[in-house]
Amino acid sequence: VGRPLAPWPRQGSGWLPGLGAARMLASVHIVLGHLYQSQRLVPSGRDYVCSWGFSWVPFFFMLAGLVLTHARLSSSKQPDSAAGFVAKRAATIYPLYSAGLAAALLLRVGQGRQLPEWYELAAQSFLVQSWHPALPERTVQVHCWFLSALLAFWLAFGPACRLLERTVTSLERACALLLLCSSLPWLAVAFPACLGGDPEWYRAHRTGASGTSLDLAVAFLKFHPLCYLHVFVYGMCLARTRQLALAADAARGESGSAPLRRLVAAAASHGASVGLTGLLLLFSLPALRPVGFKLSARLSVLLPLQGLLLFGLCTSHAAPASALPPDPLARLCSRAPDRSLGEVAYAQYVVHMLVIAAWPTPRLGLVDLALFFLLLLPLSYLCARLITRPAARLWVRLSGPARAAAPFAVAALLCAAAQLDASVRQRPWAAGRGASPPPACPPPGPPPPLPPPVVVLRHGGAVDVALNWSVEGGGSEGGRRLINPSLLWVGGGPNRSRAT
Repeated sequence: VGRPLAPWPRQGSGWLPGLGAARMLASVHIVLGHLYQSQRLVPSGRDYVCSWGFSWVPFFFMLAGLVLTHARLSSSKQPDSAAGFVAKRAATIYPLYSAGLAAALLLRVGQGRQLPEWYELAAQSFLVQSWHPALPERTVQVHCWFLSALLAFWLAFGPACRLLERTVTSLERACALLLLCSSLPWLAVAFPACLGGDPEWYRAHRTGASGTSLDLAVAFLKFHPLCYLHVFVYGMCLARTRQLALAADAARGESGSAPLRRLVAAAASHGASVGLTGLLLLFSLPALRPVGFKLSARLSVLLPLQGLLLFGLCTSHAAPASALPPDPLARLCSRAPDRSLGEVAYAQYVVHMLVIAAWPTPRLGLVDLALFFLLLLPLSYLCARLITRPAARLWVRLSGPARAAAPFAVAALLCAAAQLDASVRQRPWAAGRGASPPPACPPPGPPPPLPPPVVVLRHGGAVDVALNWSVEGGGSEGGRRLINPSLLWVGGGPNRSRAT
């Protein structure tokens, strides 16, 4: 315990090592999770580990809170205005994000799939799609909803950081705020238990549905920035805890309680290894899965473990002299090129769903999965080097009005594409993709014989059957008509109708 370590950095140091490796780790697991959710992986023993990929998305909120707060606390410069602050953050994310939207629309058109409504694309253009629960699941590049939530946090960051500096003035208060933030996600488990309801009540929701209050409630919990504010604040508080621990060490232990200082020092020294070990155990053993994990983990019941990982990565290299030996995981990650890995991780997050949608084989075994990443990683690197970096340099040189006009231009292009797609699909022969329009009335004579059913087979099983039936007239008794996959019901009884 008393083994001496390197001193904490001086107050003005802005470097936080190891975070690029954390970004890449989270991004790769998210990709595996989306492959699992889209049923593109060949069933194997790794499925359960892959199914937890979604739990890393809130990690990026915590990471953003920590990095932004650390930069603000370490800087003596005058803070930017809210508009200037958002413009700087958008320089590294919006160009590639908008390029991803355009690529997703082109891919949809090429696959013959309908585009979202114009207002849904307009919301995406301005990064506000997660602010209304009816929008995020009906857009393209749905997984980029977290950027929309980040925009809300960026807008509120200045006042929130000033409030944090005024109120969190000791390690005791910092740890209390961390405890409060980490306990909030458990309300998603406690409420159903107290009401005697199903802890997995959210499973009644179907992706894209917004017709019931349950659908809106689930979408709100899954996407709205308010439901992730505690995660962003947790990251901000980690940065404040790091600063206060530095101050306590500089004061030779004269501030804060000694047990709490030792606890923070231990978290700094071994938090990365302990946090990652706990996460790997949780991802591997179903017995450790929390109740209602699809929602509770999304709302960050894993905050303590992910927070330990993040705190250890960015603090172990500068642990105070009273701490334990440095964390080997943190030392390893600190040697990674932070900026390059961070840029590639972000590009991978943006483009991976495009690669999944365009991948030629329906299921990926181990060899296909290796080929998938052999394509995805170089593509992400090229996007970072050829789009993100040049566009960021251009972005900062633009005037304020020019930067503000960028979302309007993107929205105009996307909305025009949506309107054009809608007008084409309204034509009666649009589904035929170039076929001649059908005749206005059926030819004279007896109806042709019914064609054989069209059966769509996928992976050895039938998934759809087209019986080629249609309803003519009102039936002998009028009333309702019902067609199911095996019979047609007209009025009061079954009736086989002519083919279409």
